Amino acid sequence: MAIVANKFLCALRVKLGFYRHLRYSHAQLQYQIMEYVSEVELAAAKADGEVDYWIVVKDPLKVRLSLKFRQ
Repeated sequence: MAIVANKFLCALRVKLGFYRHLRYSHAQLQYQIMEYVSEVELAAAKADGEVDYWIVVKDPLKVRLSLKFRQ
């Protein structure tokens, strides 16, 4: 059984640019996402080719998403 860390998945999402496709309505959330993105990108730049750069960044955001469906 494989275990995948949230830190790794979030760093991968930053590397692939998925954060550019998010829609949000709160400026504070945008600020937190961009702060995390810049931290991951800085760690990747300092890694000098190492692939486990994501270990040194802080934990990713934990956002609760509520979905509303029309009936």
